[in-house]
Amino acid sequence: MSTHAGRADTTQQDVVERAKQNALRLALQHANAEVVEFKALALVDLQGIYLRLHEVLTGINFPIETGAIIGRLGALQINDVFVEIQQAVKQKLGNRVGILQEVYDEIEVEFVEGKAYLAQAPRVIQDGKYLHVEPAFEVFYATPPLAELEWPLGQEERKGSSQAREQLRILKAGKIRHPSFERDYRFFSEFVDAVKGDSRCSGYTEGFFSWRVGPKGLQYLDEKCVDTSIVIRAMEALYEKHADVLCIISSDQDFIPVKEKCEKFDVQFFQKDAAKFFSGTYVGKEIASLGDNYIAGTFKPEWPIEILTEHLKPGIGRCCLLDGITEKEALALASFHNAINDYKVNLAPLHDGSFHIIMTRPDGSEIEYRNDPKTNMRQVKIKTLEY
Repeated sequence: MSTHAGRADTTQQDVVERAKQNALRLALQHANAEVVEFKALALVDLQGIYLRLHEVLTGINFPIETGAIIGRLGALQINDVFVEIQQAVKQKLGNRVGILQEVYDEIEVEFVEGKAYLAQAPRVIQDGKYLHVEPAFEVFYATPPLAELEWPLGQEERKGSSQAREQLRILKAGKIRHPSFERDYRFFSEFVDAVKGDSRCSGYTEGFFSWRVGPKGLQYLDEKCVDTSIVIRAMEALYEKHADVLCIISSDQDFIPVKEKCEKFDVQFFQKDAAKFFSGTYVGKEIASLGDNYIAGTFKPEWPIEILTEHLKPGIGRCCLLDGITEKEALALASFHNAINDYKVNLAPLHDGSFHIIMTRPDGSEIEYRNDPKTNMRQVKIKTLEY
């Protein structure tokens, strides 16, 4: 029975979508409006995003028990770049330019007795232009050598190295300790899989880690063939005309010369440092000097509740069940949302494992925030979570 209901819902949704598309086409024709197509390609260095998100989440006492949430946050940060690119291209095109997706979202269709009726027609600029950006991103990463390091560290431990012994101990917990840093890679593979599972991810390239272990344990660790692969793919995209807009998402300043190459091919270039998404965070001088071609990292207040709703499924009555995340993670997402939003969401666990969702209006508590001077976006201060 549920299967048939699902098919009916899908059919209704398809009819509504077709009706909206038809309404959009007719509205554009009536206004003699032109659709301007742009292909946007983002090339993403994943390690920096993972490490920064992990640092922020653990710093506010968020429980990372799977790679699902941190991976979804990474995908949201990557996809947000296309919103920024769309606005930048719109400004370049001049006046009387709109966003095609915004017009489509404005259309309202009602489904009555098996038929779709137009409830609200879109407003279209007469003789205007409407921008349609076709987004895609590719990811570049190296898998941390957790398994590869175990044997050489074990060898040095057996020779009496106390440093190797300690490094081996935390390695078994999914962490790599270097004399200059310690990184938690327990959920890196799940993070990568979650990002690669996004519908806009069109490809990936995997590099490798170079490392050296000696009497003092692990002394050298560096990611290889990631930056080089990004540059090669960028050049391929330019020569093969795969993109009208190219964006590199990385904290590395070595990609600045790619901008000059893009200009020769009349391709717009941007660089986003997605690992730096709070005010006051240092951004490389060369990246910041890009001016309008630099896209600041973001963390939007609606993301925690968006992720939470994606992992809820209907239960009995008005209850909800969790799907793909733990109860602790769900409660933390609600707390995360409440820490950076005025209206509050609370999950009330029931004895059968389901939840009641309780929403409350603002209680007068103040959320610390500022408006970013460059993007005019609201940036909020995230505090330690309680859940």
